[in-house]
Amino acid sequence: MFFRSETHFIPAFYRVYGNPRSKSQALKLAKKMVKMEWIARWEEDIDTLREIFPAARFIHIVRDGRDVSLSLLKANFGPRTIYGAATYWQKCVQAGLRSENSVPANRLMNIR
Repeated sequence: MFFRSETHFIPAFYRVYGNPRSKSQALKLAKKMVKMEWIARWEEDIDTLREIFPAARFIHIVRDGRDVSLSLLKANFGPRTIYGAATYWQKCVQAGLRSENSVPANRLMNIR
């Protein structure tokens, strides 16, 4: 699995830059990613990441919703109410759980 808000930039960079052909191209691309201050959010399905990284192993980490909600309220983005934060957490967890069906069991680890 993946954190949608943590991996949302990967498909966009892949569409623009393609697959780096050498270590130097990969490093150049990584430096561009690291330097970005803000990347607009969008939703990607797990199939896109599996296409880009065909041998990837996925870790689905489900944090305590109360802790996540409190963290979101402190952030400078996202929901502004505890209800909104909890609903956002629930939506993300449900999306991750639905995506598990498309990943072979030997390439998936769930952590709570």
